Amino acid sequence: MFKKIILVFSMFLSAGVALAGGESIPVPVEEKQQQLSTDELKTLFTDRTQHCDKIGKDDTCKTYNAPNGRVYRVMDKGGARKEGSWWITDDDEYCVRWDSKKKKKNLCFAVFKQADGTYDLFKKGKHKAKVRKFIDGNSENM
Repeated sequence: MFKKIILVFSMFLSAGVALAGGESIPVPVEEKQQQLSTDELKTLFTDRTQHCDKIGKDDTCKTYNAPNGRVYRVMDKGGARKEGSWWITDDDEYCVRWDSKKKKKNLCFAVFKQADGTYDLFKKGKHKAKVRKFIDGNSENM
């Protein structure tokens, strides 16, 4: 619940206005839709391949979430591969933990569906990734 309050608060802050010469000028912000629920996340991610953009990294990837809780990723630039575990929390977050990291930590994201059919992933209120599309099954044979 605390995470949701912080996320809502950060949305209000980022949607503020700038004051210039006494006039208020709206700051352009991509409007987030409702955060997906636990059940929606399970349906969206289970046994599906996602085509994603890593925000700020200038790279794209494909990630497959197997029904047994394993996750596989291949980066489009260079073809680096990694695997790990994935799950959905009771706090409506999609989480992964990569096996290859020395310091294994859970990476959990709030997921928001956008009006254009894409999905934005936020970690601690920061936009980290955009999923452009989902394909049923392991479309990349990972």
